[in-house]
This record gives sequence, structure tokens and C-alpha cells, in this order.
Amino acid sequence: MTDKNKLVLDGYRLTSKAVGAVSTKYTGRTQFLTMVTFEQVVHMFPKVDPAKPHDRNRSVDAKRAKAAGQYWLDHPTDWIFPPLILTLDEELEFQAVRDVEIAAPGLDLQLVRLVIPHDFAYEAFIADGQHRVYGVNDAYARCHQALRDAKESFKQARDSGSPAVELENLRLHVDSATRDISRFETETIGVQIITSANKELQQEWFTTMSNFQKPIGRGESFRMDEKTNLTIATKHLVATHPLFAGDLPCDEGEEPQPRVDERKDNVSRASDSLYSLANLRDWIATLVLGSKSETSVPNLDELVSVDEIVAVGKSFFDALTDSVHYFEKLEVGSLRGSEFRKLNGYSSPTIIRGLALAANSELLGSPFEASPFEVGEFDGLVIDQMGLIRFKKMLASLTPELEYEDDPTRPKPQKKRMKQPSWYATQLFREGATAPQSGFQDRARLGEMLKTWSSEGKIDFADYVKGGVV
Repeated sequence: MTDKNKLVLDGYRLTSKAVGAVSTKYTGRTQFLTMVTFEQVVHMFPKVDPAKPHDRNRSVDAKRAKAAGQYWLDHPTDWIFPPLILTLDEELEFQAVRDVEIAAPGLDLQLVRLVIPHDFAYEAFIADGQHRVYGVNDAYARCHQALRDAKESFKQARDSGSPAVELENLRLHVDSATRDISRFETETIGVQIITSANKELQQEWFTTMSNFQKPIGRGESFRMDEKTNLTIATKHLVATHPLFAGDLPCDEGEEPQPRVDERKDNVSRASDSLYSLANLRDWIATLVLGSKSETSVPNLDELVSVDEIVAVGKSFFDALTDSVHYFEKLEVGSLRGSEFRKLNGYSSPTIIRGLALAANSELLGSPFEASPFEVGEFDGLVIDQMGLIRFKKMLASLTPELEYEDDPTRPKPQKKRMKQPSWYATQLFREGATAPQSGFQDRARLGEMLKTWSSEGKIDFADYVKGGVV
């Protein structure tokens, strides 16, 4: 470095603690905007320990954080991370790059050579990005261990005179691990460093962001997802199945209402839309996986194709429209969601999810109950036609059991209750409610109940009453 006033290009090497940055003001404090390599994040930034949460931030979920690092490794060409935000109690040393002028009249904006002190990892605090930092560190350690293991395996195979084909395969493992490590050295992430931000201020910022930031809804997330087979299949069914496709019929001049709301997590009681995209996505996942979570089934997108999921989903929704007259009316548009939610429990997304859990057993034989599978071991989703017949009979017999009746003792809008009082005795429904409770244990009990109903052709409510008989 011959001229300290010129931009330091070697600042991204670990031999230096200087980086090029833009300096400006943030709430009257000096802030720096820069880019650092992922290797610099590992070696220069504060360490995150899930077992020792920092008092200036929330505790870290190690599993979620490791998943963030694995995501970065698995998506070398299309990953995305928001910038990291770090704070310091004190100021940082910097030098202006005087021969570079930024045309920003009235703004205290300049290109600088930012000096990262040796104790930065101990003096700085991560205001936003703890999970990313922990995930990057975990991925870095795993990649280096993978390279050491690959080199050792290659050395042992070479020394023992292994065949050329085996040596070539092991060399490819070394090359793959080397490529992963090179990404840490060359790829960068944005960083915002705010100085003179003490503990009290950072805690105030944390509380403010927690109060005002709203996480992205599941509906919006599913609407944007174009990679996950379960979501792609669900959106295909929304676009093609006559129960869900397009808008509801409307008179001239009226605003068309979609049959499925693609943005909200749940539709309101007064909405004419039938359900939400998030509802259907939940049902499809339950139909395919049963009570298994998606994260518990590795390689799910490789095991089950979109076409398979669509075929199973179509059979499920066809069964609803063939067996339940309400769904037939919804399909032709003579009944709307707002009206449906005053008539029958089939309007409850939780009821349909319970049916999907029963259908996973009756139609598919609970194919993922014994997972995980290796790719090539899974036989695919095969519909049991006899199970489908039983399931459709159950749907028809269940219809009168889910009817609502007026409850004049309850104020609007909750003025309906289940006509079949035994539902309340099971405690799956709170007293007077028209939809079952949606907790995991309640859904599991409902699914088991409906599965028995389908397989045996009848149900004895007394078997599902908590602490007594109906």
C-alpha cells in the first residue's frame, strides 16, 4: 500500500484489517456501509454462541442458524442474505479517500478506508444477523473438515495402490470441498456498522423493531415460492381445479373475488373467497406427508414429483366435490365462502386438514411414516382405490355431523354452534365454537378420529371423549 489516501484493494485479505467503505450519518452517529468476505465474517466478526445469548439481542436457534449456512452452501448461484448490522459503543478510525469525490451536496457522505481494530470481534455487537453469522461459521468449519477428510482419504487410497477410478472419484471430492472453501474467500455480504451506539440504545432499537416489524405471512411466502414441489403443485391445483380456479361469478360492475386468496394466511369470515393459498398448501403437505414435517423428510423434492402431488391433490378435492353437496355448490358458484362459513364445519380449514391426515392413511397408506428414504428407494405416491371409496363414503356421512345451528344465546358474529353436541364433549371444539382447535395435538386427534371413521365406516364419539362418555 503506497498511498494511504487511495482505496485499499487488499483490504479484503486477512493480512489487513482495513476495508473500503462509505461513511455517512445515521441518527447523528457515524455509520459505515461496506462489503466483507464470508471468510472475514468468520475471522473478524463477533462469535455467536447459542448456549450463551447476548443481553443485547435474542437467543439464537442453532438448528435454524445452521440451516442458514447450509442454504448458502446449497445455493451458490442464487442465494440471498440481507446485510449484517453491527454496533459499537465507540467510534472507529477511518481515513478519507481524498481523490474520490462523491457528488452528494448537503450530505456527509464520503468514501473511506475503514480500519477494523484487532479487538473488533469482542467490542462489536451484532444487532441483526446473528443466525447468519453463526450459520456461516458452522458452514466454514464443516467445509474445512470436509476438505481435510477428503485429502486424507485420497492420500490413504493413493498410498494403498487403489484403482485409478477410485482415486479420480476421491480427487473430485477434494476439488468439490476446495471450491466450497473458495467461496468464503471470494463472495461478500453487506455490512452496516453504526458507531457510538451504547447498550441502552441498541436494546431500544431491538424493542422498536420487534414491535413494528411484521414477519412475511405464509400466504405471501407460498405465493412467491417457485421451487418447492409441494407449493408448485398446490398453485397448479389452485389454477386448474374447478373448485379453486379463477374468480367467483359476479354481476356486471362488481369487483371480482378470487376463489382462493393468494396473499392472506386465512380468509376472513365475511370474505367470499373460499380459502387461502396457505390453507391449501397446508392440506397438500398433510395429504402427502401425514403428520411428518417437511424438514423431517430429506430430499423430498427428489422423492415426490409435482405431477404425483397434483394427481393426489386432485383425487382429494374431487372426492370433496363428488361427496359433499356444499363443495359442489361452491364449485359452480351458487354458494360463496361467506355463506358457507355459516352452514357447515367443512368450511373450517382445520377440518379439511384433519381430512387430509385421514386421506394420507386411507388413500396413500401413510407412505412417509417409515422415512427417511434414499432417492430410488421410495415407491412414489400410489392411490388405493378401495381406500378412496371408503374415504368418499365417510365424507358423505360426515356432512350432517358437521352442520351448524343457530345459537341465539351467543352474540354476533359467533351465533352458530355445532348441531352435533358430541363434538364439544371430545374437547376438539371449545364450547360453542364452529371450528376445532388447531394445535398439533388436536389436529392429530381429529385426524385419527376421521381415519377410523373412514376405515370402519362409522364413529363412536364416546371413544374420543376426554374424561368420560358422551
